[in-house]
Amino acid sequence: MRFRVLNLMELGTGFPEGHFDAVFCRNVLIYFNEATIQKATVLFHRALGPRCPLFLGHSESLLGRTRLFRPERAPDFIYYVREEA
Repeated sequence: MRFRVLNLMELGTGFPEGHFDAVFCRNVLIYFNEATIQKATVLFHRALGPRCPLFLGHSESLLGRTRLFRPERAPDFIYYVREEA
């Protein structure tokens, strides 16, 4: 198992496609404007493999913002699963 810390603002197009099994981005998107959230969402979609989860903080949501991820419910939280294009 390998963990990496990445800077979303420096990822650009060099972000590895389908490289990650999960992304944890908790309490980060709340500080971004809508355009940056959309850019980050596209980067997450590219980076995650099929059916891989994206975990956001409790105060963050992608509902109504994108169709790249669908929400899934766990007992105590909601996470997002990458939709196939």
